[in-house]
Amino acid sequence: MEFLEYLKNAAKSSTSVYTKFLQQYKFRDNDIHIFYEGKDDPSFYSNYVERYKNKRQRIYYYRAQNKKGVYYNYSQVDWSQYKKNRVLFFVDKDFRDILNEVYPIESNIFETKYYSIENYLVTKSMFARCLRELLSIDEDKIINKITREFIIQLNNFHKEIMPVIALILYFRENNLNANLNQIDLSKVFDFKEKVKRKKNIKEFLEKSMDTPNEAPWKDVLKHIRTIDGINNSKFYVRGKFEMWFFIKFLNSLPEILNSDRKKGEPKIKLNVNISESTFVQILAPRLRIPTELKLFLDSNLKNSA
Repeated sequence: MEFLEYLKNAAKSSTSVYTKFLQQYKFRDNDIHIFYEGKDDPSFYSNYVERYKNKRQRIYYYRAQNKKGVYYNYSQVDWSQYKKNRVLFFVDKDFRDILNEVYPIESNIFETKYYSIENYLVTKSMFARCLRELLSIDEDKIINKITREFIIQLNNFHKEIMPVIALILYFRENNLNANLNQIDLSKVFDFKEKVKRKKNIKEFLEKSMDTPNEAPWKDVLKHIRTIDGINNSKFYVRGKFEMWFFIKFLNSLPEILNSDRKKGEPKIKLNVNISESTFVQILAPRLRIPTELKLFLDSNLKNSA
């Protein structure tokens, strides 16, 4: 019972992540301390960070809730006393470059190349691996054909989602509240012959984002023109939106592929349930370390063990 009570009290603890860091950082050891934004980040980063530690080192993780929280904790540390290569900070780029947002650039702060970590996972090679490993499709011709169609539809999705991204940019630029988690993309897009945006998106989005502010769509159109000029959609498409598309497309395949199967033929089924809550946990271990992340970890951790 005492142990159960301890766990309950620990879960209710309001100790700040910075206070926990101060309590756990020991000047005499070589342990690694990681500050990050959201709950999925450890699933993405820990697989790579763990490769750099030796048997004696421990890795401590501190969830700062959001980007501002990560930078706030960075600003609290007295860097004349603490070693930078032992305390690392990880953030998503988000719209920083598009909105010209200024954040500290430091040797122990890693910022994603794309909008967020999820964008790294939505790729041609990752989708092909899912077909082979999670749907047990072993015919290269079928894998290549489905993967080509996935990329075609993903590119179409990027074009169709521009008004959503542009509206979010408008709200962010003007410091207006917008609850992005309320946007249900299933109500925005149809999946029939191809991905297609539904009509009346303006009213739907404003209601979905739970904001009393009405966006002037002339200003939104300016943002559409801006992002349309960016050569890589991953620099502006929200990673969670790409993730949603990947899951939607993958989960639709068993029904499509089984529709013309002859009686007695084994049915294709998804062996692992991929959802928004499991996406990063399942796919991140399958991702080769991004070049920029490897350079960052090499620089900070290669000689820390």
